[in-house]
Amino acid sequence: MFDAELHGVCSALEIAERLECDGRATVFLDSQAAIRRLQHTEPGPGQELAMRAQATARRLQTQQVEVTIQWVPGHAGVEGNERADKAAKKAAARPAEEGEISLAHVRRRVTEKCSAQGEKWLEEKLGKRSRKAQKAYRPANEMKQDSVVAAALRKVAS
Repeated sequence: MFDAELHGVCSALEIAERLECDGRATVFLDSQAAIRRLQHTEPGPGQELAMRAQATARRLQTQQVEVTIQWVPGHAGVEGNERADKAAKKAAARPAEEGEISLAHVRRRVTEKCSAQGEKWLEEKLGKRSRKAQKAYRPANEMKQDSVVAAALRKVAS
């Protein structure tokens, strides 16, 4: 979603530039992280999009257009915000175009893959235990505990 939010800002500013708007261009954004990212061009997620947005904003300013990025609360009845959120989610879910891929997309995919592998490992380990044993509390091997507590359900033992 992060990249999709930034891409939306870039698109909005580029549309304002093409329309040759006079005086003001305000982009409403419900992502504070994206707004913070637009404030610098240091290396990291969204760098290319932040640079693109800043370049477009500078061009608009040379045309005497005041550019404002305004935060709005998400899902708070701001006209167009719900449609923009749906479009951003759709854009974030699609694969990168022309072989390009963002750092945010890579990190999200790595997190998803690690979570899936962790769940698979846990299912394999728990699958070998009986249903009752899956819910029982077991301390580390070097620890000794009361046999009554060891035999109890985990939430009772804790």
